[in-house]
Amino acid sequence: MKKQLLRIILLPFVFSFSFSQSEVEQVDNRSNTGARYVSGADGIIRMYVNVWGHVGNPGRILVDEGIDLATLFSLTGGPQKGANLKKIRVYHEYPNKYGNIVQVIDFTDFLNTGDRSNFISIQPNDTFIIKQTNWSYFVEEVGTINTVMNLINIYLNLSNLLSISGS
Repeated sequence: MKKQLLRIILLPFVFSFSFSQSEVEQVDNRSNTGARYVSGADGIIRMYVNVWGHVGNPGRILVDEGIDLATLFSLTGGPQKGANLKKIRVYHEYPNKYGNIVQVIDFTDFLNTGDRSNFISIQPNDTFIIKQTNWSYFVEEVGTINTVMNLINIYLNLSNLLSISGS
């Protein structure tokens, strides 16, 4: 009798969980549509741009139309130490007003003077590539080589100690 009562009480709970509908997640597919511009509920026109390379947080980001280079790089965490800011490459989806798809920007002028007059107009789906300087790359790799050499040194010292204690 107790088993039947337990079944009667538990059966509705089991069915309610098994047939309940889970909430459907809202997926934002706009980032993959290839749309050149996006307008949100706030009415502000935005666009996607790509920032790759030696910056704090590289990737594809949604920015307001009319954004300038300094603000764009700030949104990505800024250039990392050792970034080559003299030769930032910009790949446009479509040619700019001069017919160029690729541009090279020297950002050091802005860093030295604060003058934004040489900034380019950022277009939807532009890709900015900020490479690391050769010297910075070399210094980074020397640290890796130094670590490997230290590990080899430790191994050789331990081997030497073990061979001395074993004799």
